[in-house]
Amino acid sequence: MRLYLFCLLLLPLLVSSRHSLVPVDDMGRQLLTCNEKTASRNGACKGYYCYKIYDDLNSITKKGCLNVTDAHSSVGECKEKGDTIGVETYRSYMCICNDRNRCNSASHNQQSASFILLTVLPSFLFYINAANLIGS
Repeated sequence: MRLYLFCLLLLPLLVSSRHSLVPVDDMGRQLLTCNEKTASRNGACKGYYCYKIYDDLNSITKKGCLNVTDAHSSVGECKEKGDTIGVETYRSYMCICNDRNRCNSASHNQQSASFILLTVLPSFLFYINAANLIGS
């Protein structure tokens, strides 16, 4: 029972720590920390938007920061672009996000797994402890 209560107390702390102490610029706009991965850099950067590009031709993923977007960009969505070289068609995908720090890091499957672990596991532990208390 104590483990379940500990998990319940820890969950709000983990969620609130993701949104605390977010840096802002001189105009009060939120700056994000994004993963940066290019041919010459691998680390982190700060900007208003994070991006991730996957190039099917070279199987390369690039990540970084943007401070402006254009009319062809959709924040919160991924855009697909097709290029034809000879008879082959290659695709590239660009995703732009600004909902949280490092939003260009994990795949959707990794984010879903984290959510399941943080919600299902405490409930399962509570069920086991409740069953043990009733059986005693």
